[in-house]
Amino acid sequence: CILLAWVRGFAPGRGWSGYLAVPRLFTVDADYQPRQQPVAELDQLRGAHHTVRDRQLDSNQITLDRVNSASLEIQVTFDPGDAAQSGLRFNALSSGDRSLEISFDRQVLLVDGVPAPLAWSPGELLTLRVYLDGAGLELFANGGRVAVTRAVDLPVGGMEIAMLARSGRAYLHSYDRWEMH
Repeated sequence: CILLAWVRGFAPGRGWSGYLAVPRLFTVDADYQPRQQPVAELDQLRGAHHTVRDRQLDSNQITLDRVNSASLEIQVTFDPGDAAQSGLRFNALSSGDRSLEISFDRQVLLVDGVPAPLAWSPGELLTLRVYLDGAGLELFANGGRVAVTRAVDLPVGGMEIAMLARSGRAYLHSYDRWEMH
């Protein structure tokens, strides 16, 4: 079953009332839990690629990437370790633009401040697949256990993408970013 959805919730005056979300494959796993994953055909839209591997974070933030493109796919796999929070932060390169954060606090995934419960066991890796464009963010966590779509205002002058760990250690296994056509 392929799901198609219309995303709403934009600030007034944007010039549109929504956009078509990333098409997703809807399945049910062996435990009868729903899963949502982007359709495989989206891989054909990938352009320039950047990767970072194996980084330890000790209660800090490390820059993984700087981008000017407004249309991206990001896949990151990390071990939250003993950090109270860990995840990705999208920092504006120009002053005046706001930052955006996806963080995990060992029970809840916070996507731009919106909570999404995620069952997790210590030692388990966390995998995030994120699609960004100029108006929206779509996140799929741990094989589609969690799917979040948000209308967001992304920085227009480019952004720095960072991995963060607060109050403890986390370990980045892999970060892959593609510009999307």
